[in-house]
Amino acid sequence: DENLMREAMRRAAALGKPVMQHAVVPSILGSGVIRDCAIARKFGLPVMPPEAETEAVRRDIRLCRDTGCALHIQHISCAGTVEQIRAAQKEGLLVTGEATPHHILFSCEDIPDNDANWKMAPPLGNADDRAAIRAAVKDGTLGIFATDHAPHPLASKQGGFIGTANGIIGLEVAVAVTYNVMVEQEGMDVNEWAKRWTEGPARLIGEEPDGETILDLQ
Repeated sequence: DENLMREAMRRAAALGKPVMQHAVVPSILGSGVIRDCAIARKFGLPVMPPEAETEAVRRDIRLCRDTGCALHIQHISCAGTVEQIRAAQKEGLLVTGEATPHHILFSCEDIPDNDANWKMAPPLGNADDRAAIRAAVKDGTLGIFATDHAPHPLASKQGGFIGTANGIIGLEVAVAVTYNVMVEQEGMDVNEWAKRWTEGPARLIGEEPDGETILDLQ
């Protein structure tokens, strides 16, 4: 609800704290469980359009502008979200975002079957979304990595996308995946990669790094 979010952001701004948002508009999401891809079409799975995320981000950036509250967008899955965050930062707004290991490693085109192990919220974007998120991590638009670690009992992940739990594990492989994708594949500076795990999150919660937390990894 916009009025509730506005009040939350007003109060958070008074406390000097950010609001961290899982960006989704329920009325647009509907029953969507996957982005449009071959598997969604093959099995007739309800699709979550990217607008379910990007419209929530659009609204909350506007509220950030109105209230002066710092806004952090969690586990980004859409190129459109990246574009909005980049524009907001150029405007000087206190808007940040994060990338997860799975959203930079996979796209919805990689999903091999109607298998709930690939079901997460937000769902995997397409190849263009993945490329936009990688580029934004590399150029600093997305200054934070986060695991979005969501383990579940085996029974809740057995079956297809309908009626099973959202979420995948991320903690155990987060460092290896992000290093492989961003440093080895994308050529990102290794110290900048490390900052996405350390300095970026610290600044978000108001803990300014002391300059000794990052080692020269070259």
